[in-house]
Amino acid sequence: MFILEAVILSATLSADAFAAAFAYGGNGVKINIWKAAIISIVSSAVLGISLFTGTAVRGFFPLWLTAWLCFIILFSIGIIKIFATKKEDGAAKTLSGTEAVILAAALSLDGLAVGFGAAMGNMNIIAALAASVVMNLLAVMVGCRLGISFSKKLSRKVNLNRLAGIILIGLAVFKLL
Repeated sequence: MFILEAVILSATLSADAFAAAFAYGGNGVKINIWKAAIISIVSSAVLGISLFTGTAVRGFFPLWLTAWLCFIILFSIGIIKIFATKKEDGAAKTLSGTEAVILAAALSLDGLAVGFGAAMGNMNIIAALAASVVMNLLAVMVGCRLGISFSKKLSRKVNLNRLAGIILIGLAVFKLL
């Protein structure tokens, strides 16, 4: 039962990573395995920290605050993407290490809140962390590849910068629901 709980928790948290990676891939930005690992490790580390400290901190740190912080970051990135002009230089873009850390920080805020909630129960922390690392890594790699594939098929029909922005804004709004 502990493993099933950990997998469900990780799958829920990695859905955001999948959507964000799809948006980046759709915008022609490649996320290599090392950058995906950065995103996965940072997100999982934040989850781990929140699981370990959730019980002690939950009385002092309001859960609604993490949702709003995540909303602001993702919404801002989405607005920037919508109004950015797409470059047609043909050069492949790759997510930088700094961008990977910033994206991971934004995506891990929900893990912070979820970790606090899970800490109240009887969550197996080791299983949750292992599942989180694997699920996030897969979500980022698959999401990015699907986004790139999508962008190649529809790049002439759809402004993918705007599509990426809309996906990130949708992700931001979802954080508040």
